[in-house]
Amino acid sequence: MLVLSYMPLFNRVSTNFEISGNHVEGFLKAAKASSDLAVGKGVLWIRNDDNVLLPVFIYEEGDEIIDHLIGWSEEKPEDWFELHIVEVGEEGVNKVEFLISPKFNLSIDRHKRQHPAIDWSNQEVKVLFTPLSTRVDKSDHVVEFLGDLKGVVKIGFIDLDYLRFGDPSKLNLNKIVRTIDLNLTSVNNSVHDCMAVSLFEGELVIRDYGCGLDR
Repeated sequence: MLVLSYMPLFNRVSTNFEISGNHVEGFLKAAKASSDLAVGKGVLWIRNDDNVLLPVFIYEEGDEIIDHLIGWSEEKPEDWFELHIVEVGEEGVNKVEFLISPKFNLSIDRHKRQHPAIDWSNQEVKVLFTPLSTRVDKSDHVVEFLGDLKGVVKIGFIDLDYLRFGDPSKLNLNKIVRTIDLNLTSVNNSVHDCMAVSLFEGELVIRDYGCGLDR
């Protein structure tokens, strides 16, 4: 049994999509398109009314992605997603990766509720999901943000189209930035089998900011 968890804008695919025969190529094409959209184009750093530095992740089709994310999570993204922050690289050339990953065990539970006639005790369940990711240099803004991390982190989303032309400082960010609050957790979180850690295979992980160490 293949359970589809969160994949950005995969709702564009027909709900009765078949993964068999000649349909496999179409499914893989749709999955690839979703994976491409999941990679952020950068981060816009702003300060909120409390003078707290806020990362705003820039995504192609960002408005549609956040609408889909909120709808997919039943209007409760804080319950269905977690934030992971990992520093990778070597001393002096470090990058920081932000990952927004679904709690895919909830996807399995929802799938079971939607298909009560299936005997799940005899099913081998595999889950397909795509975390939203954004990788940036470890700049002064990033260092400041990381130094103020708490258990619940506010993050924002902005559509790349707003930034293509003109001066971003003149934009009314209150109207075009969408924010959510997510729990910061480790990519090795024992609460569920988060496979996001496999994204860093072969890279030197210097620090997992969700571990709660030295903070």
